[in-house]
Amino acid sequence: MEALEAIRGRRSIRSYESTPLQRGEIEDLIDAGRLAATGRGEEPCEFVVVTDPAVRRELAGICDYGRFIAQAPCCSAVLCRECKYFLEDGSAATQNILVGPTPWGWAPAGSPGIKNLTPAGSPRCWAPPRNTGW
Repeated sequence: MEALEAIRGRRSIRSYESTPLQRGEIEDLIDAGRLAATGRGEEPCEFVVVTDPAVRRELAGICDYGRFIAQAPCCSAVLCRECKYFLEDGSAATQNILVGPTPWGWAPAGSPGIKNLTPAGSPRCWAPPRNTGW
């Protein structure tokens, strides 16, 4: 599938099958994010994948528009260190992850996002657990 065809064919679906994704499939998606262009080559993005249902339910409760995360077989978060182009770099990585599975017939939902993590200790701050269910 050509890149423009994948972009045109991308859809966001918020109803999921319960079939877990294979580790290799998840790694391919994260690799798509990792390969995104970055401003100044700083590569500020880190990726967290959550497959544990309890953690996904917790995330669903704190994301602005993410209730559907609890039903998805996994979710990913793109985290960026602060640098001059962190917003652009994180957006490019997220877009690659969203478009990447289009040829497979998958339709991941767009980012509900926790747009601003507040200082540690705040009820809006969520730290990913060390064991994400893998």
